[in-house]
Parts: sequence; structure tokens; C-alpha cells
Amino acid sequence: MVFWLKMKQQIGDYISNHATYFIVATVMLVMGIVFGALAVKILNPGQRGELWQYLAAFFDKMDSRETIAAPILLRNSLLGHFRTLALITVLGLSVIGSPLILLFLFTRGFVIGFSVGFLVDQIVFKGVLLSIVAVLPQNFLIVPALLLSSVACLDFSIILVRGRLKNRGMDRLHDLMATGGAVLVSGIILILASLIEAYISPAFLSLFGRWLI
Repeated sequence: MVFWLKMKQQIGDYISNHATYFIVATVMLVMGIVFGALAVKILNPGQRGELWQYLAAFFDKMDSRETIAAPILLRNSLLGHFRTLALITVLGLSVIGSPLILLFLFTRGFVIGFSVGFLVDQIVFKGVLLSIVAVLPQNFLIVPALLLSSVACLDFSIILVRGRLKNRGMDRLHDLMATGGAVLVSGIILILASLIEAYISPAFLSLFGRWLI
């Protein structure tokens, strides 16, 4: 209990000390969500029909129990999340690739916005409910984890640039450990998100998905 309270306090302090970075990262994510939702409007009827048929086929498979087993979903989800985390870390450490972290956040937001926007555009109120069941649960954890790791890696990249510009051979072990700690916390959060993605969201979809479609 004490450990979790201490961790919560440290995360709170970290966020307050890096508020500007978090604002920039959040703005990029929100912009992606907005553009993703707007992108639904430029789809022609044929493209919308194809996407809807794919979604309907997915729910048909759920009804016939042809879905992928939860352990496989968990493995695939973990692999995907940790590849993403590794990519963000490498981009931050490389310095020159750090701006791509913001582009990645925009892309992630675009995917979320497009997914929710398409469902709402097709089935309106039921689309909102389906988004709550299928899209939002894991993203309530994924988004904060990605923001935390992205800000940590951006911050470390900027620290490296400032150190090089000042031509000072400064010891960056403390900064590296802080970044590593943030990435580690992000990884723990993503593990929880993967569990939701593999076990909880599919269960909700099995219960409510066909009615919502």
C-alpha cells in the first residue's frame, strides 16, 4: 500500500514538473482524434459499406465462437504495446527522431478518433455505446501510458540536446534513470491494458455487440 502511494505521489510530481510537455503531447493526441473523426466524413459510400461489412463479419465470428483465444489476444496485444514502447524509447534516445514521437501520438489519436467516429456515424447512439464497450476501456490506460513514456523520452532528448549545445560533459545517469522509470511505469500500465483488451473487452462485445450492431 505504501509503495503504491509513493509511486502515485512520484507520478504526480513528475507530471506537474513536466506540465508543458504533457500539454503539447496531449494537444497532438487530441488533434489526431479530431482529424480522425473528421476523416470519416470524407469516406465515400462504397468505402463506408466495405468497412461496415468487415465489422459485421467480425461480430458474426463472435456469435459462431470463431474468435481468437484470449491468451493469443493477450500475447499479440503485449507484443504490439511493447514494440510501441520500444519505438518511442529509441526515438527519444536517438534525439534526431524525437519529433516523430509527436507524430506517433497524432497517429494514435487519429486511429481512436476514426474508430469512434465511424461507429457513431453508422449507428449513432448505439455507436457511442459500442465505442464505450469496445474502444474506450483499454484506451483509458493505453493513452496515459503512451503520454507518460512519450513525455519522458522527449524530455530526455531535450536534455541531451541542451547538454551538447552547452558543450558540457554532464552526468546524465539520473535523467536516464528517471526516463527509464517512466517507461517502466508505462509498461506496467500497458500490461493492464492488454489484460483488458484480451479478456474484458471481448467479453463485453460478446454480451452486447450483436445487440448494438
